[in-house]
Amino acid sequence: MPDFNKDVSRLRSQITALKEQLEEQENGVLPKAAALQRAEASVYAFAADVDFPAHYFLDQERSHLVNPTPHGANGAYALLCKLFPEQIIGLLKGEIEAAYSRGVTIADDKERGKMEAKLGELERQEERTIREAAAAGVRIARRADVSPETLLAAD
Repeated sequence: MPDFNKDVSRLRSQITALKEQLEEQENGVLPKAAALQRAEASVYAFAADVDFPAHYFLDQERSHLVNPTPHGANGAYALLCKLFPEQIIGLLKGEIEAAYSRGVTIADDKERGKMEAKLGELERQEERTIREAAAAGVRIARRADVSPETLLAAD
């Protein structure tokens, strides 16, 4: 007689490990090139919000004080991006490079799809083993987090 408990335990270990990997993928970050590109684009987008309104100085009715800084929480940052874009980009790139050098999980939709398919297969194997055990008179409790699709799937 097969050792159903041992088989289910082995499958559950694999399922747990795969779920942990999937969770890491879910919290994964962009590939480094995309993150660097996003940082640079962000600096230029913030800089574009800054306007140096020379016409204010020409108008006799206006105050002599002109504030080119956009209002709001990002105003000072936008002004820095306008005045020093290359330095800001350099600082951001350095921070991004440092984050990737410490090791991060990069989100990968293809890999995630493969892992989800493998998880489904492992859960179906687990359910088949539990049903075989039940047919042999051995009771094995199902996991609380088993996929409903797996439980409802026909053999």
